[in-house]
Amino acid sequence: MNIEKFDLDAVKKDIATCTQLVEEGADWDKKNKLKVFEGVYCMIIRDFKRASDLFLSSVASFTCVELLDYKNFVFYAVLMAMVT
Repeated sequence: MNIEKFDLDAVKKDIATCTQLVEEGADWDKKNKLKVFEGVYCMIIRDFKRASDLFLSSVASFTCVELLDYKNFVFYAVLMAMVT
C-alpha cells in the first residue's frame, strides 16, 4: 500500500485513477472509501481543510476498516475539524 510507504506521488496517482473510475460509476461504498483514502492523503500533505471536509462527509457511512478503525477515524475527523 502506497500510503504505508509514504510514496506520495504514487498515492496521488492512485487517487486520481480512483476518482476517474468513481465518476464513471460506482456505488456509495466505493465513493466513501475514496473520500477516506483521499482524506488521509490530504492529512499527510497537511491540507487539513480538505481532509476535514472529506472525513466529515463520510462519518455516517464509514466502511474503510482496511485503512483505519472507526475510533481512529473519528479521532482524526475531529482533530482535522478542530485545526480548521
